[in-house]
Amino acid sequence: MKIPPETISFLISAAVAAMLIALPFMLITLLAEIRKAKAQQAIRENRTGANNRRRTKTNPAKSSKNTPASNGKLEKKLLAMLQGDRTGAERLLKAARQGNPGRPNEWYWEKVISDLERDRR
Repeated sequence: MKIPPETISFLISAAVAAMLIALPFMLITLLAEIRKAKAQQAIRENRTGANNRRRTKTNPAKSSKNTPASNGKLEKKLLAMLQGDRTGAERLLKAARQGNPGRPNEWYWEKVISDLERDRR
């Protein structure tokens, strides 16, 4: 049995059209799965970080070399909000500095604290 060339051409065109229609849906699904996996990884990292914070003792009165506080009260407040997680505080301060360059040091501490308070409401 011989298949006419027009039929073969039609079948190929239909297959290509079906793939072009399905491709965006497959990409959207793939991106959703990637986001989901990243969120789960972040949750696992946060749990691990929380467990590490419970095991390590930090002295909130001790100032950090990388993030000197112009106001010790702000440093103590931020560390209390983060349950003594100095690494987390430094990470938040670094992000604030990168996003808002040229501000006074005390402004960054106040910004991070106010952002945490806002996010916890």
